[in-house]
Amino acid sequence: MLRNTLLPEPLISPHLKKKAMLGQKAVETQLEELRDKYGELAVETTEKEVSSSAIETGRRDVREGNTVDVRVWTTRGNEEVLLVREHDAPEYWIEPGGTVEPGEPIDAAAHREVAEETGIDCRIAQPRAVRQIVLRDETDPDQSAQFLQVFFNAIYNSGNLSINDDEILDAQWMTTLPDGFYSHVGTPSEWTDQ
Repeated sequence: MLRNTLLPEPLISPHLKKKAMLGQKAVETQLEELRDKYGELAVETTEKEVSSSAIETGRRDVREGNTVDVRVWTTRGNEEVLLVREHDAPEYWIEPGGTVEPGEPIDAAAHREVAEETGIDCRIAQPRAVRQIVLRDETDPDQSAQFLQVFFNAIYNSGNLSINDDEILDAQWMTTLPDGFYSHVGTPSEWTDQ
């Protein structure tokens, strides 16, 4: 079960504090932006050892300004939630979302991603979870990269489902979570601050 606790700063292992991580400044700036708008937020930190090729991909993403990913739990009424299936993981139903573009406000990116993928206009609400991801090369711990994932709640405003095939495979309003539902922050029954 996911337990969020308020942490004054994201926790990073002592090994990773030796050198500034690629993406660290951008993540700190984005966290500051979120806290300025929404107040103190719980931040869960996850460290992962990954292959050299995965770390290079991550470091390339950071150099290109792609340090924040958003996901949006959009509800319509009290009974329906909007879920999508993406090209790179068609077996899973997940929240719509994607990468925040350099210079784009995080909540604006969340709104844009839902609209781009599904044609749905929604009102973005308070973030329900924030995850700081630290990737470290399993063979060279000095090679690392840092990212942020922000999970928002949102409420349906208007629009009909219109699937952007370039973005996703499918989108549906659902009244129950399907087999294959996946979220990095668990299921609604596990969220501590709904």
